[in-house]
Formats: sequence, C-alpha cells, structure tokens
Amino acid sequence: MAQVICDVYSGELNIYKHGFVTTRYGEKFLTYEDGTPFYYLGDTHWQLSQESPEMVSQICEKRTQQGFTVYQSQPMDCRFNTSVTEAFSEEGLDDLRNLDEQFRIISENGLVHAHSQFFWPLSCMTRLIENHGGWTEPKLTGMLGTKSVTMPDLSDEAKVYLEKLCRYWVARYGAYPVIWTLGQEIDNDPYQDENSKWNAVNNPYKYVAEYLNKYDPYDHPVTAHQESTGNTVAYGNGLGTGEIRMIWYPGAQPSAFRIVKAHTMYAAQWHPDLTRRDDYMSARDFWYNGQGKPVVNYEGCYCYLWTKNYGARVQAWASYLTGLYGCSWGGQPTWAYQNGFERDIDSDDGVDIIRATEKQAATLEDALEYPSSYQMGYMRSFMENTEWHNLIPRFNNFAYFVPSTNVYSYCASNKDNSKIVVYFYSFSDESAGENPNSKG
Repeated sequence: MAQVICDVYSGELNIYKHGFVTTRYGEKFLTYEDGTPFYYLGDTHWQLSQESPEMVSQICEKRTQQGFTVYQSQPMDCRFNTSVTEAFSEEGLDDLRNLDEQFRIISENGLVHAHSQFFWPLSCMTRLIENHGGWTEPKLTGMLGTKSVTMPDLSDEAKVYLEKLCRYWVARYGAYPVIWTLGQEIDNDPYQDENSKWNAVNNPYKYVAEYLNKYDPYDHPVTAHQESTGNTVAYGNGLGTGEIRMIWYPGAQPSAFRIVKAHTMYAAQWHPDLTRRDDYMSARDFWYNGQGKPVVNYEGCYCYLWTKNYGARVQAWASYLTGLYGCSWGGQPTWAYQNGFERDIDSDDGVDIIRATEKQAATLEDALEYPSSYQMGYMRSFMENTEWHNLIPRFNNFAYFVPSTNVYSYCASNKDNSKIVVYFYSFSDESAGENPNSKG
C-alpha cells in the first residue's frame, strides 16, 4: 500500500515557512496563510511561452536576490489550444510540459506565480465559446454607462467545457503558490465596443473566477487583470453597480467583478503621470470603494519600453504610498520576450525619451541589471522596516505634508502618525531635499 509522508518545512523560503498567499476581508494587503503581511513585488513576463526553463531559472535567481516576490506571467503565443476539446498537438504538449517546468522553477525559488489563464481574451475565449455551443438568446440585463442592455449568456455546452477546463487547470497548477489572474486586461470588458458579443454585463471570465475557486482546495487569491485606470477602476462612475458610494473617478467604469464572490483582489493598471501633481482619483477609488479587497498595481510602465529607471522607481513608490499595496516592474525585453510591441517607435514619459534603437538593442542581461530592478529591492527593505502594511495613504491632505510649488509628492503615515513616509521629487527646486540630486 502506498503512503504519503508529510513533514514540517525546514527551509528558508517564506512562501513555505508562512504558507501560501491569501486575502482576508477588510485587509487591504495580501498576507501569507499565517497572517504575516506579504510584500507584493512582481516581475512581468507576458510572453512566458518564449522563455526557456533555463532562462526562467536565471531570471528567478536574479530577481530573488533583488527582492522580488512575484513572477507575473501569461503564456501568450503558446502552441497548446485550450479552446478545443480535441487532443493537443505534439507541439502543444511540448509547450505544456515546458509550462510545467516553468511553474516548478518559479515555485522552487520561493516566488508566487501570478498567472493569467486562457491568454488573450478576444481570440482564445471567443474561439472557445464559438467551438462549444456559442451564446444563448439575450437574457442577462445590466447597465453599460447610462444604458440598460440585455446580453446573451454562455450556452450550457460552453459553461460545461469552461468548468472542465478550469478544473483541469487547478488540478495541474493549483498545488503551486499562485494567484489566479484570469486573463489579459479582461476587467471590465477588454476594450470591447457596443457591437461585441460580450461586455461587462456578460463577461465570461466571471464564470472562470467561480469555477477556479470552486475546485481550488488552497483558496488562492482570484483577480482580474484590469484595463487601464482611465477605463476601469473598482467603482468609477458607479453606473450599473446598484450601489451608492462616493464617486472619485467619474470618467472610469466600475469593475465587472464587484459582485463575483470568487473575486478577492483588484489588479489595477495605473501609470502615474511623472510631471503632473496627482489628483489621486484612481487611488482614492480603490481605497474607499475597493470592497475591503487588496489592490496591487499589476501593470505599470515598463523600463526601457515606456519609461526609464526614473519613472519605474516613481511608480513603485506611488503605488505603495497611495494604498495600492503591491507593484509590478517589467523591463525590456523580458516583460514580453520576443514580442515586437512598440519597439519601432520612440516613447516619452515626460522625463525621459526612450528611443526605438534603445528598445531594439535591449537584451536579457540588460533587463536583469537595470538600476531600477535593484531599487525595487531597496524600496522593499525600507518599507518593511517602516511596517508598510500599517501605512495609510494621505493623498493630498496638507495636514500631513505641504509640498512646495514645484515639488511632486506621495505621502502616507501610520494611524498615530508616529511614522510618516513621503516620496518627493522636483525638476527645478534644488531645496526639495538635502541631497543635491533632488529628483528622487
């Protein structure tokens, strides 16, 4: 007779010493299972299918040394097709085995794997539905902006297949330290237009969230990668939610997952403006209207794609000091390896110009050594020494900090104000800080 022998973990990796990452209602940050606060610092890899296991191992070794705690991924351009019931091709099976090895390496390095299922939604999810019974007649009613709309639901066949697929995904990867992030930018409606088959009302990823949670014995956090905050936040204009709350960001839509019980945290996409004083609309919306769920800045500007080290550093500090208790970092080219997205154009973040030639010349070794990737770890050390999880964002409340005219700042303090953290910088006022390099 076979036996399963269990023993107490005796290693040094926090994810196994303290237990898998979880959420607790009313706590605005993630914790380990034993209640220890979890500092979310993610490295981005949307093109995981193009990274060899050896490359993943090299990246994990470097990132753990730098202080990262999360490996954010999705297997874009993989060759296994989850939208059909037929057997995978040999190429698809090779990619799936490769993904297995990547999951193993990430977990053995003690990193949490925030992993998007079912990849790019407008192609893979649409094909999955079409291949399994399509849609019903319109019967789901909800609000889109100021309009009441009635949308089709998934067919029973599509629901059955999607549930089986989610059950399979949990069985294959649920025993690893993971965060289920559902799909790429699928909250609230992956930039759909009014003629699309699905939107925030009948978003099929709501079913994905419920099915994953149903079969997950570890109760891993479930979130939905959001569109940019200009499109979607937690509550936004509130239209269609049936709730009456303070509106902080009237130009944005509410999350499609507010009433989805399995959804336990928000994965925002926020790019702070480096050269304008923040109005804190999105941050306040998440802080006051986030339903007691943790929020992380899941996608910011990537270093040497849309910003450089300066901007990458600012957005990390801005995230934690405005109550988004988690931030992501990504570097060119590893944020989406072998992907040519916007490599042929210059970008300008208001502080630095990122030339197309710089983007094209960037290598894996560059991404591992960008100064801001090290600065993420310095920030983590500082924030942990300051007990970041007790900090409360003070937004633009001048009772806590009054910046000079040409100074940009983010401020947070603990409940009794015995600790206050201010990140400030200026492009013109050299008296902004004691360090002559007053830009950061």
